[in-house]
Amino acid sequence: LGATIHYSQLRESVEAGLIPAEKAEEYQKSFPEANNKILTIDSRAVGSDAMYHLEAGDILWKIDGQFIGPELYKFETIVNQKDGKEVVLEVYRAGKSVEI
Repeated sequence: LGATIHYSQLRESVEAGLIPAEKAEEYQKSFPEANNKILTIDSRAVGSDAMYHLEAGDILWKIDGQFIGPELYKFETIVNQKDGKEVVLEVYRAGKSVEI
């Protein structure tokens, strides 16, 4: 995708208004082992698809309709299995759900 992904803190994202509190509760119920971690876009490679569609700070929520949680390996596996074909991402950006 051309994006560098890192872990951020769920509670801090809620406090900053980046994700709704009710979605954070849903996340914690779905991923109790997440230890307050969420996947976030850190940076984007120049000229990549990510540069045109994603923003630094986007919180990865779903890929092709699948709830991702803190599972970077699962995310990368889905992307790799697509073998260059389009994926649909749901991210939280500034507190709102955006489909890309």
